[in-house]
Amino acid sequence: MRTKILVMTAVLVLASAATGLAVGGEIGAGTEPSVSFAATWDVSPSFAVVTSFGAVFWRGVQTGSSTLPSTSYTVGVEARYEIRFLASAVRPYLGLGALAQTGSEGMSAVLSSTVGAQVRMLRNIYLFGEGSALLPVLDASSWYWRFKLGIGFRF
Repeated sequence: MRTKILVMTAVLVLASAATGLAVGGEIGAGTEPSVSFAATWDVSPSFAVVTSFGAVFWRGVQTGSSTLPSTSYTVGVEARYEIRFLASAVRPYLGLGALAQTGSEGMSAVLSSTVGAQVRMLRNIYLFGEGSALLPVLDASSWYWRFKLGIGFRF
């Protein structure tokens, strides 16, 4: 399963490198606690497609009267619209996406909406922070928030 996910991510990264304005990557850490790796593809100056792979650690699985820690994995895609200001180092963005999440509970589909900002440190390197509302498709009442900080680069 992990090999298939990594191969699919590599194919998306290589395909996006062949077309589009720019490609890049992001590495982030979130509140669940989680880590994620993302490939970005700038389709236009303000629109990007982001594919991601992440791991969420210590998510609890209820077994009888005890909760066991478990790790789950996510693969996702997001459409991101950046709001660009002339000569500004800060670029806010909005995103909508979908994730496939798998772990000891099984597989689930999750919809996400994201609000974030990139702060350009160097010409091609930036820091970012974002907050996301995540909505499980089959259990809409158990939506939750996620915050993430990280570093990214563009080619």
